[in-house]
Amino acid sequence: MNSQRIYLLGGDARVPALGAVLSRAGAKIGYYGLRGADCRTALGEALADARAVILPLPCSRDGETLFAPLWDEAIALQDVAAAIRPGTVVLGGRLPQHFREGLPDCDVVDYADCEELLLLNAVPTAEGVVALLLERLPVTVQGLACAVVGYGRVGKATARLLQNMGAHVTVFARSGTAVAEAVSRGLNAEPLADLGIKLRPFRAVVNTVPAPVLGKNELAALPKPCLLIETASAPFGIDFAAAKELELPVCKAGGLPGAVAPQTAGENLARVLCPLLQKKGLIA
Repeated sequence: MNSQRIYLLGGDARVPALGAVLSRAGAKIGYYGLRGADCRTALGEALADARAVILPLPCSRDGETLFAPLWDEAIALQDVAAAIRPGTVVLGGRLPQHFREGLPDCDVVDYADCEELLLLNAVPTAEGVVALLLERLPVTVQGLACAVVGYGRVGKATARLLQNMGAHVTVFARSGTAVAEAVSRGLNAEPLADLGIKLRPFRAVVNTVPAPVLGKNELAALPKPCLLIETASAPFGIDFAAAKELELPVCKAGGLPGAVAPQTAGENLARVLCPLLQKKGLIA
């Protein structure tokens, strides 16, 4: 039987950075479902001595299998639930309801909506958006006419970074307070109403709103070529089918922190999880 106490299951390149911080905090760490880690034992055997299990963000992309892009085999969530012993502390991001229901005797925490983590991840997300613009467009960010739809955490970080790089940024927000705040920071800003009419001048549109806001009518107003970047999670803000029909390129840019800055994103995750693990008595 292994001697590990905290197991990290699945996840992407953020996981090694998270594990390193936890190890420095005195935790005994084990990995499963991560390429390059020692995962030779069966899942149930690996978790036999685990006092805590940390699942990735998101826990699953399809609701049925663990998010484990660095592992060659699918890991069913029902197998994960069956392998976790009663009384185990389970931390994960966007845990499916049926998975939570399969852990009735565990201490389950969903950290996806932690405000601190959302704020920390807004920065690598914004930098990831800039990286996509530089990669996909034949022009500089300086002077680029760019719309940012939504002015929450990611919208603010993205608009600020683009503005600092010399882009001509216009924010579209539903709240009058958000519009006023954007204006107070030197940004162009407009209400989200009648969005289609206002989109005509833009070479790039970054959506941060996890609700349908860019449908066929709005997308039809965009010039060609115009790059669309979707940073929001399901149900998304961009009508992907309409964009395809209109021949508008779309970058589905979910999970940018883990893709563009995995070490920073893993350390951000550790900043949130370490206090939780300390409260549970799992690290000093």
